[in-house]
Amino acid sequence: MLIQLLLNMRSKFIFILFISVLFLPVMAEDNSIDFRFAHITNNEGISQQHITSMMQDNKGLMWIGTKNGLCVYNGYEIKRYFNNKKNVNSLNHNFVRSVFQDSQKRIWIGTEKGVCRYLPHFDAFQRYDVPLTPTTAFAQNKRGEIFCISDYNSLYRFNEETNAFDKINAVGDSILIYGIVTDDKDRLWLGTDRGLKVYDHKFLHITEYTALNESKMTADIADVVNVVFIDKQKNIWVGKNGNGIVRINAKTNEITRWNKKNGLSDGMIRTIEQDALGRMWFGTEKGVFVFFPDGRIRNIRQDYTNNQGLNDNAVYSIVRDRDDNIWIGTYFGGINIFKNDYKQFRHYRAGYSNSLLKGKAIRKIVEEGNGIFWIATEDGGLNRLNEKTGEIKKIEHPALVDNVHALMFDAASNELWIGMFRGGVTRYNIKTGRFTNYLGENTGLGSDMIFSIEMDHDGVIWIASVRGLRYFDKKTNRFEKLPHELLSNVFIYTLYVDSKNNVWIGTRTQGLFRYNKKTGEIKSWISKEDGDGLADNFITSVFEDTKHQIWIGTNNGGLHKFDVRNETISAVENDLLQNENCIYGILEDNNKRLWISTNNGLICMDTRKNNIRRYTTDEGLPVNQFNYSSCLRSKNGRFYFGTVNGLISFVPDKVTINNRKLNILLLNLFIGNHIVTAKDEDSPLTKSFDETNKITLTAKQARSFSIEYAAISLGHTSNIAYAIKMEGVDRDWNYVNNQRRIVYSGLPHGNYVFRIKASYSNQSWESASERVLEIRILPPFYLSNLAFVIYFIIFMVIAYFVFRFVSIRIKEKNLIKMEHLEKENIKAMNKLKIDFFTNISHELKTPLTLIISPLQSVIEDAALDFGLKSRLQTVLRNAHRMVKLIEELITFNKIESGQTQIHLQKGNPLEFIEEIYYLFRDVANKKGINFEIRLENNGEDVWYSPSCVEKIVNNLLSNAIKFTLEGGSILLSSSIVGTKNGEVFLDIRVEDTGIGIAKEELTNVFKNYYQTRRGQNFDPNGWGIGLALTWNLVQMHKGTISVDSEIGKGSKFSVLLNVSEQAFTPKEKSEVKADQNFLVTYNYQKSEILENSALPISQLSNPEVELESKYTLLVVDDNRELAEFLSEIFSAKYFRVLTAENGEEALKIAVKSNPDIIISDIMMPVMDGITLCSKLKNDLLTSHIPVILLTAKQGHQNIISGYESGADMYVEKPFNTQALELIVQNMLRTRDQNRKQLKDDPELNITGVVKNPRDEKLLNAIKEFVNENIENENLSVSDITQAVGVSRTVLHVKMRNLLDMSISEYVRTLRLNKAKELLLEGLNISETAYQTGFSDPNYFSKCFKKKYGSSPTDYISALKNGNHQ
Repeated sequence: MLIQLLLNMRSKFIFILFISVLFLPVMAEDNSIDFRFAHITNNEGISQQHITSMMQDNKGLMWIGTKNGLCVYNGYEIKRYFNNKKNVNSLNHNFVRSVFQDSQKRIWIGTEKGVCRYLPHFDAFQRYDVPLTPTTAFAQNKRGEIFCISDYNSLYRFNEETNAFDKINAVGDSILIYGIVTDDKDRLWLGTDRGLKVYDHKFLHITEYTALNESKMTADIADVVNVVFIDKQKNIWVGKNGNGIVRINAKTNEITRWNKKNGLSDGMIRTIEQDALGRMWFGTEKGVFVFFPDGRIRNIRQDYTNNQGLNDNAVYSIVRDRDDNIWIGTYFGGINIFKNDYKQFRHYRAGYSNSLLKGKAIRKIVEEGNGIFWIATEDGGLNRLNEKTGEIKKIEHPALVDNVHALMFDAASNELWIGMFRGGVTRYNIKTGRFTNYLGENTGLGSDMIFSIEMDHDGVIWIASVRGLRYFDKKTNRFEKLPHELLSNVFIYTLYVDSKNNVWIGTRTQGLFRYNKKTGEIKSWISKEDGDGLADNFITSVFEDTKHQIWIGTNNGGLHKFDVRNETISAVENDLLQNENCIYGILEDNNKRLWISTNNGLICMDTRKNNIRRYTTDEGLPVNQFNYSSCLRSKNGRFYFGTVNGLISFVPDKVTINNRKLNILLLNLFIGNHIVTAKDEDSPLTKSFDETNKITLTAKQARSFSIEYAAISLGHTSNIAYAIKMEGVDRDWNYVNNQRRIVYSGLPHGNYVFRIKASYSNQSWESASERVLEIRILPPFYLSNLAFVIYFIIFMVIAYFVFRFVSIRIKEKNLIKMEHLEKENIKAMNKLKIDFFTNISHELKTPLTLIISPLQSVIEDAALDFGLKSRLQTVLRNAHRMVKLIEELITFNKIESGQTQIHLQKGNPLEFIEEIYYLFRDVANKKGINFEIRLENNGEDVWYSPSCVEKIVNNLLSNAIKFTLEGGSILLSSSIVGTKNGEVFLDIRVEDTGIGIAKEELTNVFKNYYQTRRGQNFDPNGWGIGLALTWNLVQMHKGTISVDSEIGKGSKFSVLLNVSEQAFTPKEKSEVKADQNFLVTYNYQKSEILENSALPISQLSNPEVELESKYTLLVVDDNRELAEFLSEIFSAKYFRVLTAENGEEALKIAVKSNPDIIISDIMMPVMDGITLCSKLKNDLLTSHIPVILLTAKQGHQNIISGYESGADMYVEKPFNTQALELIVQNMLRTRDQNRKQLKDDPELNITGVVKNPRDEKLLNAIKEFVNENIENENLSVSDITQAVGVSRTVLHVKMRNLLDMSISEYVRTLRLNKAKELLLEGLNISETAYQTGFSDPNYFSKCFKKKYGSSPTDYISALKNGNHQ
């Protein structure tokens, strides 16, 4: 009995000890594990936050069942599936109860109305007729058999042969089944309302865990079993409905129980999962319970103050993904994800308990020692952290404010220096508890907004504020400035003291400064837009690593590196550290790696391997944005970084990143903007896109297609980067960062290979995962084999028709060819006619000139016998008539052949017609005809051709005077009229009382070469083209002409000319305005009547003026007789005449002899007159020589061409010799007068004297150079020629011909003109002489007297007496 008693006592002691061990861990809070969760809610795209089940498939996709639809999450976006009553291939119900993937990678969905299977080829679902009740769970044994629970009381097995579910009757219908799982022995474990039941695969043998006696199993196991789970050790875990958890040891069959007595909730256990560390996770109505392998228990429940905690206590599903993250599906909060990487970073969050920070924006961390840390926050003041106890305390004092920006701990004095925003600096003695506040003007701070505090190696405290840099003077107990104006006032953001005791000063807007305490030197670096160096002037951090390399962080320009040798700054070339990243803080670990906090996560940079990795919220950070200057390496090597949402700490060597191979999925194929599946018509897919290795696209599909892809790593997608390459298009890989869709358009037919690589943080591309898709693009139909067969048939048909109609086409072609040849012949004939008439006019006008000019000279002789003079005048009139007929014939032929184009000018045509009237009035009066004019002149300007109007009026008036007898009358009337459609016309009417025209002749008067038979006025020697020419001119002017006539009563010619601006093209309109000045200088055509009645030129011009000296005249004409005639005339008029037969010969003579004037014919062999004139005017040596062009050509275009070449005068043949003489005399006299005017001008102003722009430019350059060097007594001709860029010969010729003086005379004149100015200013004679380049005042006086008629002394005296003008 004693022994039995002892045994019983021993058993009770062991039981009590066991209970204590189980109970204590659940009561003690484990602070070493920071259970933080990422959340996926309907904000991220899930259809509903009531999560019923979750499952990760073989591709890494997470399938999520809700009460309203099925969701698939690939780490980037969520795709949703719903029931569609009109689509039998949609979900059969939106309430999804379970999701399962079997060993054949088929996905099964249990809904409120039975089972569906996902068909990836078509992105659709197959529905099953049985079961049609709520399907809550699936399982599969090693034999591949699939089981499901439906309606809680029926177990079904899938029949692969019939593709249907068969009910298993071995399980009684009266039992409610809640959970199902299979073990490695193919046994089926069922959780029921009557305990746990185990079946073999044949359902022949059953083991029941029900209410057995005490020796076998406790009675409470018979409670309702909601879930059954088998862990990695093959233990069976049973979750009961309100009565805790039971574990059955797989080896010993020993049972262990946890219930309310052990600290568990009394709620229902709905789900069980085991993580990679062996911890068991239990989902209940009261949060999650975590069982640690060492026996501890942690209850994770919703904390409403922690937005990174569990967001709902009702947990319905827990799944571990292949990255060992734990996914928790809740009833109201959606999905909570506990990431495996979260254990790497310890998070100190803000809150109200003693273990939480009192502010979340961490600005500065300093270490006191012995596990004590001081933390500056921008919203919670100064906090004290005890790492040993986990206690966090806020320091309260009137000298402190909540916005603390800077901290510095002085271990020697055990003092903490605290810099605050709008609070100045507070000095806190930790030992005595004394606070000393420095605030106000007396402290020397300059500002109460402090941003950084540092202490150098000499113990000097440095303060950075918005108003510059200060240091603390311990003797005066105040802050002092450096003797640097900018640093004493600029906004300084950060300070750093390097190993050489240099103080680095980072400013807000002025870049970086370095203060060398030894030398006192202050050096600066600033950002420049067009240079390298700093990319931003906002300096946020400075750090020196163990190799004494200085690193600089900026706010908008990324990370920079300081070159110690060259003292230059360069940006770090990496996308993760460039402009889009703000650098907050920099630390270095024992492996020489830099840890850099940014606004886009924490970056680890291995400077030896040039390897960069980024850590974000995916890897366990509470937030991606850190805070300025907030970093610390503790004495034990632990790193601390402040964020905008709390503080993190970690051991660098224990931080890892997932480097496993990524599984790249082909998500979608787009044709245009449409997602293609295997069910689409003409789809290139026969199965799901991801299961496809090769696709064939038609040419139409290849016009624009795109590929969407993704590397699946749930919860770690932010760091995944991609590289793509289309072999056949790209030579190299394209690194596209996080871009997951690529578009191609217009690829030619052929074979391509599309390659995708995926890597974490752009690292290790050589070993990165790769996915390959072969793409074949078919040729378009027009390049297919069938198309070529069709082409052959079409070709044969076309060949047949071509052969059949070839003869017809040849005939048509020959006819067209004949017509074309005929047109070409007509065109050639017209050209030959024009060329013939042009040449013949030249050949005729030249001898006519030799007839008319001598005749005019002879007739002018007053001593000539009257009878002989009368006969000579008859000869002269007929010669003029012959010229007139030739000009009319040429004009007529030009119009007929289309060689003449109308040229319009804007002006008043009525004034122009009035001028013509005055030319004819004397002729009419002399014949005894009453000639009147009526004009309705309103001063209106219109667009008209003066030459056309002149010829029309001229011909009509000539005919009227010719056919009107003495005593008759002629009326010329004209006006400008408008029409209803807005057009404007010039109305011209000529009415006479002449002999009239017979009616039968009225229809022919405007025909070519037709002459009326009007009595004695019939002219058998005329051309008959006057009125025909008039009719053509009217047509050119887009007008009409008509005639009314009656024999014996006279005729009335009516002309309407279109003068509307819109009636003509811009090419037909001229910028020259036909104003009054134009009318005065217009070259009027002389009619036959006028020529016959012209007065002698001696009565029309001034008498000859004797020229002052002998001049040289160059006559250029291929007609030797005309050249000799002109030579004879001008030789007697004080001219030395030179002759040349063509332009080339004349050019040589002009360069050699430099004539005073040149008279040249236009039409000559070798070189014509236009070319000669152009070359003369463009050569500086000859540009000053006046050129008169003689020509037999007529018309505006020829005149314009002549003047454009630089001609000074354009004279048509035949010309009046005396008029030509007057033109030459006037040109030379004008030149001489200009020279004299220039010499008399004290300023030697050449404006208006020199006509050629090249000459004017040269003389201005000479004058400017001489004036600039007026004091230089050694100024030479060589200096001038070199300055203006001409030779001595050119300079001499120009000075003599343009100014009639030598260069020396010109320089002397300029000097003397300057001397007069200086004397007027009061200088004496010697000073004036030297300042104007005269080396000898006596010589200056002689020159001055010779020039102005009085000596400088007399000139000065006259100035003083006021007598000098």
